[in-house]
Amino acid sequence: MEDFVAPTMARRDCEDPRVFVIVGGGAAGVAASDALRQEGYTGRILLLTEESHLPYDRPVLSKNFVKASDPGSLALREASYFEEHDIEVRLGARVASLDAATRVLSLASGEQISYDSALIATGAKPRALPIKGGDLPGVMGLRTPE
Repeated sequence: MEDFVAPTMARRDCEDPRVFVIVGGGAAGVAASDALRQEGYTGRILLLTEESHLPYDRPVLSKNFVKASDPGSLALREASYFEEHDIEVRLGARVASLDAATRVLSLASGEQISYDSALIATGAKPRALPIKGGDLPGVMGLRTPE
């Protein structure tokens, strides 16, 4: 990738009071946080995920099971990337509710976060295997590296 040119990313401006909350730490949440900075957003970006790992490439769980045994190798971005671009990633942050009228998001821990804009990017639930034997012990859907 000798000709790759990294896109210009805006930096957070502490004078910009806006808060953009992204609920979901998958590929869509990461792409949204990247796009915000690339388009010049200088407010606070808060990426919330109930996962215990940095946002990772979930499809690899079933495509490359050996790689899936090392959650760090699945990461879509390194921790340093999020730090460098002022994107706050909160691991283990389970959202209990989001009140669009008051623009307040509540975490299961009881913490409340006021926001200006929010994106729900939680992805989809894996479907159960719809065949005979799909409910046998040892047959499971892959959702997390664990």
